[in-house]
Order: sequence, then C-alpha cells, then structure tokens
Amino acid sequence: MYEILIFGGTSEGRELAEYCSEKNIYCIVSVTTSYASELLPKNKFVKIIQGKAESSDMSLFIVRNEIKTVIDATHPYALQATENIKKACLETSTPYIRLKRESSETYGKIFNNLSEMCGYLNLNDKIILNTLGSKELHELTKVNNFRNRIFSRLLPVNNIIGYCESLGFDKNKLILEKPPFSLQQKRTGARF
Repeated sequence: MYEILIFGGTSEGRELAEYCSEKNIYCIVSVTTSYASELLPKNKFVKIIQGKAESSDMSLFIVRNEIKTVIDATHPYALQATENIKKACLETSTPYIRLKRESSETYGKIFNNLSEMCGYLNLNDKIILNTLGSKELHELTKVNNFRNRIFSRLLPVNNIIGYCESLGFDKNKLILEKPPFSLQQKRTGARF
C-alpha cells in the first residue's frame, strides 16, 4: 500500500509529504524528532515513523514494507543518514532519489568542522548566536568564555535547559522556540 518511503526532517521533506497527501499518494515518512513528526500531515495517506536507524534496519524495513522508491529529503549536513539510506537502497535494489534544496549564496566564514570553528572563535571575543542545535553543544564549550559569549536557539524539548546548564551554558542566553517565527514576534522584539 505504501510504496514510497521519504526520509524527511527538512521543509522539503514536509512539503513532499504534504504533496503526497493532497494527491492521495500513500507514503511513509521517516523523521528522527517528534518536532518533525508534529509538522507532517495527519491522514491515511501519510504514515509517520520516528527514530534513527542504521542501514541494516532501513534495508529490513524497505523489504518488509515492499517499498518501491526511497526519497532522501534529509538535511544537507546529515551525511551519515544519507550514507545509510544509500546503502540500504543499494542492498535492496530500491531506486534512490536525493531531494536537495537549492543552494543559496553563503555569507560569512565557512569551516570544515566544529573544531576549526571553535579555534577561530577563540581568536576573538565576539558574541555568537548558535543555531546548530543541541547535538553539538558540548563542542561549543571549547570556546573561550562560552557562558558569556554564546546565545543558542534550540527546540524546546524535554530537559533542554537542564542539559544546557549541565554543560555550563547560561539559561538566560537560550532562545527556546519552534520556528517559523512570526513577523509580529520580530516587530515586537519578543524574547522567544
């Protein structure tokens, strides 16, 4: 019944799920977070599964559910997820389609990894807005005076404040809100 498996988590994945829903196309959408799950259409055409999986688990799922096509709409930087999806498709001889967002002009400095970025940040005392998420917060503790310098925009998930405080971050420098942000919030300068 569900012949399309979409690995989502991006706005492109959500839009594809919405398209399938509107066109009465049965699909399964795999996301890793409850937040991504909340944004998806809730109807008989879209089956949502949540959680991370290794390529062997993906292969088994593809075979058991008789998936005919896999669409990888994961985040452009989710390299391990994309490798696992490609491997599962190769193992099961399932067609693989990569849905990527259009490139946009890049502003600012570009780093190859977090270690390189932290090294650069330790050469100055600028204030930083972190939008990388909570997964890599521990790496940012390597930045000199991080408690006073780093503001972080994070999803308001269970115990995130406690986690940030356990790492030494200032809870008053946390912006805990789910996007998208409204124009009204922007105009009023609302603290998220």
